Amino acid sequence: MQKIFVFAIAVLLAASCKNPASSDIKVTDQVQTSDPVPEDFIAFYEKFHSDSVYQMAHISWPLDGAKGIQKDSTSTGTEATTWEPAKWRMHRLDLLNASDYKRDWKSLGNVMIIEQIRAISVPFGIERRFSKQPDGEWMMIYYSDTHEFK
Repeated sequence: MQKIFVFAIAVLLAASCKNPASSDIKVTDQVQTSDPVPEDFIAFYEKFHSDSVYQMAHISWPLDGAKGIQKDSTSTGTEATTWEPAKWRMHRLDLLNASDYKRDWKSLGNVMIIEQIRAISVPFGIERRFSKQPDGEWMMIYYSDTHEFK
């Protein structure tokens, strides 16, 4: 179990770091949604993953979330954390192809999107939450680098 957990984290981190091979990634072709997603969110999401300056400006710092921890030699878990700009790694879409990952968006009205990305081969992934602000801009408000899906 520990080896699978470490492998899943390594795969997800690698996916978040690599530069995109092309700018033609179609977000809506690879995402399952339980509810309709606002069109302005899709435009935001694509720009968020292609422009590092835009991404940093559209994260609510310090970013609330969770990170994976090793509890003991046989078990893992998560602990609450805050992510800081100085240690942030750019999130990209280039390695998230539909044959390796499953992405789901859940829309809570027109004001919040909960995204879950998991590797198909293991029950672990990431969770991110995006919220529409009073000024109409979308912001990432939560990030969990290790989320166990049941």
